[in-house]
Amino acid sequence: MAKKTKKIEKVKDDSNIFDSVPKKFRDLIALLIIIIPLLYYFLPFALDNVIPTGSDFISNTGQTHRWTEWNSETGETALWNPSIFGGEPIYNRLTPTLIHFDSLISFLGKIFYWAFWYLLAGGLGIYYLLKHKNIPWYLAIIVAVAFVLLPDWQAQIGEGHSSKLRAIMILPWFILSFTYFFENRTWLSTGLFALIFSWLVRTHHFQIIFYGILILFFLYIYPTIMLFVKKEFKQAGNLVLKFAVALILTFLTAAQPLFTTNEYAEYSIRGGNPVQIGADVESAKKAGGVDFNYATGWSFSPNELLDFFIPHFSGGISSEIYNGDKFPQIKGRQIPAYWGEKPFSGNYATMGMILFLFAIIGVIYNRKDKFVIALAVFAVFSILLSFGRHFPELYKLFFYYVPYFSKFRAPAMILNVTFPIILILSGYGLKAIIINSTDKDKKIILSVFGTGLATIVLVLLTYSSFSFTSSNEAGQYDANTLNLLKEVRQELLAVDIKIS
Repeated sequence: MAKKTKKIEKVKDDSNIFDSVPKKFRDLIALLIIIIPLLYYFLPFALDNVIPTGSDFISNTGQTHRWTEWNSETGETALWNPSIFGGEPIYNRLTPTLIHFDSLISFLGKIFYWAFWYLLAGGLGIYYLLKHKNIPWYLAIIVAVAFVLLPDWQAQIGEGHSSKLRAIMILPWFILSFTYFFENRTWLSTGLFALIFSWLVRTHHFQIIFYGILILFFLYIYPTIMLFVKKEFKQAGNLVLKFAVALILTFLTAAQPLFTTNEYAEYSIRGGNPVQIGADVESAKKAGGVDFNYATGWSFSPNELLDFFIPHFSGGISSEIYNGDKFPQIKGRQIPAYWGEKPFSGNYATMGMILFLFAIIGVIYNRKDKFVIALAVFAVFSILLSFGRHFPELYKLFFYYVPYFSKFRAPAMILNVTFPIILILSGYGLKAIIINSTDKDKKIILSVFGTGLATIVLVLLTYSSFSFTSSNEAGQYDANTLNLLKEVRQELLAVDIKIS
């Protein structure tokens, strides 16, 4: 009788030094690591009393000066601003003070600059969302730090887009809270979702709020429909009931800014009352909001897609400090670096090539994960929607037929939401490469990174043939100035390519 032999399988050892860190210390370590770059950036705001001087910040200061001064003098709260547009209501801009996260951060803002706290909240939201989706804690930290360091947030702060930044930083918590609610469907998860949703609504930035809701639609419309398809009516009913309760709680908490803004909208340009005449009026009346041309003025051009990876591919920003060496006579001076197709640009629409490639790998490796695929589909869809007037067939479907969408402008704004989504996907890519990859996966990984490298090489070989001018600059500058701008822009792009 033959002697039986026991088959021994070799098990891959995924343990590493980070896994040996006690769980009770991991979140504290994450907090400290996220805080370090934020302190580096925000210390001048606190120590040197530096404040932003962007156009929106200055105009908002001028707009609100009279009534904030009146509030201080009288100790009462102004409900009407008499000093702009012949007078306008401001009651809809007031957020009632409640025991809420925004009230806490408002208090902390008296101690240290407010944006520090919101970026910290956003970074922690990314960290906990990835941990909840079983991404190792140390990889979640990498993505969270990358998130808080995105150049776009500095632009939002500098330009004075405070409500937009606050709303974006809440989105990771918004996704996490709804994910937790959908998975558990308890009254506790219902309350947590309502708490986060009301926090988001209380930012008053309804365009980012809409994008947040759109993300949830992409993530959970399929599993919700499947509950009905599989005739799991008890679970479906429980979901619908508790979701309705969460909405009611949200609306009650944020009723003042939400309903008063909606009431005032019909008397503003965003309620179908444009200043223009002719076709613009017809467009605005049909849509019930702003006219199509005004709404899509800041559309993202497909020609600028490589801005995602190369900050100066289309010039960068419209008012950039020149620190190059080729033209010492203008060093330290502001130059109009941007030459893309938007009227002007105040931010770098960039996230870097490396994490994007990790996101691609994450999608490929987790292509059977419905959450990952939904995020990937949303990322692609959001880029297409950001094209605005460059892809009118898609944008007009939303503009004319989706309620309230016609009240929004600047289609490129959705990219503020796209980048965090891609970074979340990069967390899956990091896990795939560092934890789950096998020898068979090396070909896929090399193909993805090879494609990225080939893209950079292609730009390197062809960038000298770019025009480096926008369509309206020929009549704006004389020939010598225009040639100087071309060379400066080419220099900025060459530096970016070398860094990439």
